[in-house]
Amino acid sequence: MEHLKLDKTSSIPLHQQLANEIKLAIRSNHYTPGHKLPTEEELCLHFNISRPVVRQAYKQLMSEELIYRHKGKGSFVLKNNIRYTILDSIASLNHQIDINNMQPSIQVISIERIECTPEMRQQFELSEISPIIRVRRIYYGDESPLFYIELYLPEIIYPKMIENLSPNQAISSYVKENYNFRTVQSRRHVRAINFSDDVCERLNMPRASAGFRVETFSYDQFGRVIEISHTYVKSIGTSMQLNYF
Repeated sequence: MEHLKLDKTSSIPLHQQLANEIKLAIRSNHYTPGHKLPTEEELCLHFNISRPVVRQAYKQLMSEELIYRHKGKGSFVLKNNIRYTILDSIASLNHQIDINNMQPSIQVISIERIECTPEMRQQFELSEISPIIRVRRIYYGDESPLFYIELYLPEIIYPKMIENLSPNQAISSYVKENYNFRTVQSRRHVRAINFSDDVCERLNMPRASAGFRVETFSYDQFGRVIEISHTYVKSIGTSMQLNYF
């Protein structure tokens, strides 16, 4: 940490100095993408400063999406210029992570039955009320949370799925193995929003952070709506590609 300097006689607040020093270290490649940063305790001891000072500096760097926190492991430098083709591809989210040369992994939040609302019945064009299977997952790239997704699937279309779906199994592979239909088309609607506290926490972002909400309607070869998903994507440092034909 010898490359980090704080001047306690300066009028610039200590948390701002620390954030600026770490930012400079990142931009000068002293800290490279994926690099683990000093812990709060290490910085407190090294500079003889309080923990709130360090937390405020790290919070600022998180808000600028220069770093991310992995619970139980520490703070890391975030990869920048992440590229997605989510708008012009029905490929899996793991594929979106693969194209950025990042190692994908999944954390399952829940797989559960919920009540079918009148809106969902209309969206799925169901002739009868059917319980809805809700799958909530976080997708990571190199242990950094990139996507939070909520999937909605009518149980009448996916019988026995809730009992047989493996926690980390891709929905597309499960469908291919167990049913006679597949996704052939997707319709997506993208909105820039301020994330809820719940989404911010799942994506390791400061409260009230902004990002993209991608609502997707997936259709099978018979023209049925077979899946509705809400995917939350970080905005800063992200680019999306859309091709027109």
